[in-house]
Amino acid sequence: MDPALEESIRAWNPWWTDDSAAAGLSGVHRDVTDRILVSMKLRHVKDIVGIRRCGKSTVMYQIIDSLLRGGSRPKELVMLNFDDLEQREASFGDILTAALKLSPDARYLFIDEVQMKAGWERWVRTLYDTRRFCQILVTGSSASLLADDSGRALTGRHITFEVSPFSFGEFLRANGWERFDPDKLASEKPRLLNMQARYLEEGGFPETLGRDAFERKRILMALFEDILVRDVVARTGADRRAAERVAYFLISNPAREFSVRSVAGGANVPKDTVARYLPALARCLLVFELGLFTWSLKSHFRHSRKIFCADTGLGRAVSYGAQADRGHTMENAVFLALRNPPEKLYYWKDEAGREVDFVRTPKSPPVQSCLDPGQPETCAREERALLAAMKALKSGEGVVVTEDFAQEKRLNGKVIRYVPLWEFLLGADRDRARSGP
Repeated sequence: MDPALEESIRAWNPWWTDDSAAAGLSGVHRDVTDRILVSMKLRHVKDIVGIRRCGKSTVMYQIIDSLLRGGSRPKELVMLNFDDLEQREASFGDILTAALKLSPDARYLFIDEVQMKAGWERWVRTLYDTRRFCQILVTGSSASLLADDSGRALTGRHITFEVSPFSFGEFLRANGWERFDPDKLASEKPRLLNMQARYLEEGGFPETLGRDAFERKRILMALFEDILVRDVVARTGADRRAAERVAYFLISNPAREFSVRSVAGGANVPKDTVARYLPALARCLLVFELGLFTWSLKSHFRHSRKIFCADTGLGRAVSYGAQADRGHTMENAVFLALRNPPEKLYYWKDEAGREVDFVRTPKSPPVQSCLDPGQPETCAREERALLAAMKALKSGEGVVVTEDFAQEKRLNGKVIRYVPLWEFLLGADRDRARSGP
């Protein structure tokens, strides 16, 4: 057996010699970690996907730390990293032999950067089918783990969990905020509003935490380039300059309607190029599309869509030319808080031109994002749109998310709640934490 391969595996499993090692690597607790732990009652392979540098490996360490604190023995947990040169070049058979030689009682297998080794899907499927481990968890870039080949190889055998940049609650915890009870939040509202403004400006990538504006922009620009080169160009054979133009245009216009034609004109690339690159940019979770809610499937696919960026900090760092205005940045943050993969999200518009930013399912409260509803005409416009949407969707309540304004109104037998952004974001965090696999 290759001693270098064994040494590589030992290096990625420091808890074998130091029980506290995983705790030291686990960072700020992520809400998705709780959902993955709940899912461990199922034997399915756990795919942990997300945009690059959002903290997928950290989530893996948090799960390992939780298992150790729950009574698992250190040698029952094996971590592999296919970005490690020794493991990337070794055969799957040699890797498994070396891992089991070092840890014969292994029950849990964790594989980080799984996409770096061709053929991993069938190897993992074999391990799953032969029940060699009670749990298998893998992390990788979304562009690879959500690819068609992976889905076909693991059909019926896996559950996918998405890791995003920090939510607002996680951003607060990362900055030392410890109490989230209503009295504490109310008593520190000026500080909370300052943190809210910082969150919209800085975003939630863990690596940018505590950095000044120059360092943060440099990190985010490098991340953007890495995504383009490794997840879009390398995987699709895209022309780098054309892909960059399309991505720049989309990210520079968050919360706005777009069509293939409008992007082609704005980015100065052919329409068929836009049509090819849009799915690749969405697959790596750099951007998200939001479709129109309509009872007609044909109308849904024909109508313009809206675009949102994976992170407000990344969007502001990358935006070409003028920065996105605060209203659109806030709307992007509301979208990210509402977005939940098992649940569809849309925008709504009627023939009279009244528009609501977000609707989920019929009868659920439609959500409007409005930076400052202080002017009477602004309030009236938002309320007219919400009332029309509530009538169409048979919902009794609507929500207007604001920068810092709270009120509840009853109009035409309906309830409209004005909710400050921080309250809405923290509420979405709570709902997400309660959701199961």
